[in-house]
Amino acid sequence: MPYTWNGGGGSVGNRYFMGAYGAFLFLIPPISRPVLAMVPWAVGALFTASLILNPFATSSQPGNHSKSGPFRWLPPELTLVYDWPLNNQEDRVRKWFGDIPPERATPGFQIYFFDDNAYLDAGKTFWVRGESEAEFLIKTDRPMKRLVLTLSAGAVDTEVDATVAGRTQHVGLSAGASQQVFFALGEGFPYQGQWPVWKASVSSSAGFVPALTEEHATDTRYLGVRVKPVLVE
Repeated sequence: MPYTWNGGGGSVGNRYFMGAYGAFLFLIPPISRPVLAMVPWAVGALFTASLILNPFATSSQPGNHSKSGPFRWLPPELTLVYDWPLNNQEDRVRKWFGDIPPERATPGFQIYFFDDNAYLDAGKTFWVRGESEAEFLIKTDRPMKRLVLTLSAGAVDTEVDATVAGRTQHVGLSAGASQQVFFALGEGFPYQGQWPVWKASVSSSAGFVPALTEEHATDTRYLGVRVKPVLVE
């Protein structure tokens, strides 16, 4: 099948499979016990009920179902970076990091956020929601040697777990403290055989609301840890 077998961004399934889907009704083997017939219905409903019961929301925000529930148990399909259902949410995908002025000495790269547990800043950083884990994908146009994450706590102490390409580092940060963690990057997954991508996540054990902890602050977000990612060639 071509790399667009999923139908492009916004699709929730294989477009080639849909044409043959009806035939599967006649391919179900005989089942003597009614309770066994309910097993495939239950398994299917586990993944599709939220899509079917709210079709208008699914049509307008086709990537929302992948942010919670059983879909979070499964790994992202790295062959479909350009065709994920969440790609119609421009505030979550293809976000530009690195390439820091004025020297622009660090390589530029894109991040795709898999959930709503990250708050993007105007600069080259983002906050992870308090008591949450933010999962994301790093995509570049050439191989990279290392990822450097600068982790900064806010008004409260927090325990941070950072995972990149299956390797995890744990950091304990006191309020207002910062620390860098370094990850050696392998070849990554070669999306379309050209661009390397790496799956990553950062979690924070605690959080705070700036509007409740800082004088004259109006920020009502629940913030955990601030992350500044930088790639090294």
